[in-house]
Amino acid sequence: MKNSNNNITSIGHAGFVYSTKDFIIIMDPWLSSEGAYFNSWYQFPRNHHLEIDIIELISKDARKKYIYLSHHDKDHIDISFLESIKHENIIYFIPNFSKTGEMIKELVDICGIDKNKIYMFHDEEKIKIFEHEIIFYIQDSTRESDSSIFIKSKKFNFLNTNDCKIHDRLNYVTRKEGVIDLLAMQFSG
Repeated sequence: MKNSNNNITSIGHAGFVYSTKDFIIIMDPWLSSEGAYFNSWYQFPRNHHLEIDIIELISKDARKKYIYLSHHDKDHIDISFLESIKHENIIYFIPNFSKTGEMIKELVDICGIDKNKIYMFHDEEKIKIFEHEIIFYIQDSTRESDSSIFIKSKKFNFLNTNDCKIHDRLNYVTRKEGVIDLLAMQFSG
């Protein structure tokens, strides 16, 4: 989906690339052909062919780059893909859950990401990236931990809830942040 300032591209499963003239946010890239959960889950439809394109985007594009990882489930944090990219020019957004240690350990110890490149956000935290506001929402309970990202610009608002169950907060979010022009959320048919 495009409008004059924003481009949102689905890269399969819960993955999106949100790009502007100044920056790129890659959300939950699950691109490797190895599947997840001991090779028992695979993307449908397949998106493995996009891995090369996203790696090229990361390595060759001059815009500021961010990767948002919504939660620790293996279909949202693709260790194989993350090991294959250069991390120097990327800031990683991850939720500050009550139990985030394993996620940090994998990113730092396995993927080789500098801990200083990891930004841990809190529920309803807002940050500014150029002319955009990024608002994070967290669901953190004993049963499930997940997060959502709301990208707000002057003309277009995008909320990606992926698997995050903030349905009961959507009225609150729209009252606080305005109309949601595009909403992405989990569907299990």
